[in-house]
Amino acid sequence: MLEFILKFMLEVVVMGILGLIGRIGYRITGAVVPLLWGNRILVAPPPNNLMVMRRWHGVHRLTDGTPVIGQRLAAGLGLLLTTIVMLTSIIAVKLLRS
Repeated sequence: MLEFILKFMLEVVVMGILGLIGRIGYRITGAVVPLLWGNRILVAPPPNNLMVMRRWHGVHRLTDGTPVIGQRLAAGLGLLLTTIVMLTSIIAVKLLRS
């Protein structure tokens, strides 16, 4: 019984942490994409309840052809951007110290 409770608690903690990391990545992408590409690329959900044609790979399109980055892909891109910035910062600090 104790093993079941420990597995359950570990799963809840791990899934909670992964969910939090995904939301952070989604928020980062939601802030960075409009800065880099203006309104030419949107992050899901699109404004004004526009019709979205869904694709399997995560980059959907509006009926007018505007690309929309899906939520899961946006979370992954946000985490990737964060990782690149952190690694670049660490490398820059190490190069400045030497």
